[in-house]
Amino acid sequence: MKKKQNDGYVLDTFAFLAYYYEEVGTDVIEKLLNQAQEKKISLYISEINLGEIYYIILRDKGEEVAGSTLTNLLKLPVEIISTNLTLVLTAARYKSRGRISYADCFVLAVAQEKKAQIVTGDPEFEPFEDEFPIIWLQG
Repeated sequence: MKKKQNDGYVLDTFAFLAYYYEEVGTDVIEKLLNQAQEKKISLYISEINLGEIYYIILRDKGEEVAGSTLTNLLKLPVEIISTNLTLVLTAARYKSRGRISYADCFVLAVAQEKKAQIVTGDPEFEPFEDEFPIIWLQG
């Protein structure tokens, strides 16, 4: 059963990378960023997912691009959710249930904590559609 959600959205790594690489779903992310800038909604990212974004860009594009991307990301109207024991244990509970990356489990944990919707295109979230409203970035 889906829980009642607020006007918050958790952006996963897939969503941020789609935005930065101007892939499918960029328009959706831009709309959410504009609404967050106008304080109409709240956007969240786990610091674990922030680290995932950084290492992927570092691996693919090098230190200079990764650093500038991180600097730009930190300027966006997105609240970075720090990891704490509650989030770690909640993420671990989700990880114990099936085939989903541990980093993605932090998206679920933040969405649960903030009663927020998830924005992604990552099929790893499909098993959780009954518990969380998910905005799918589609082609």
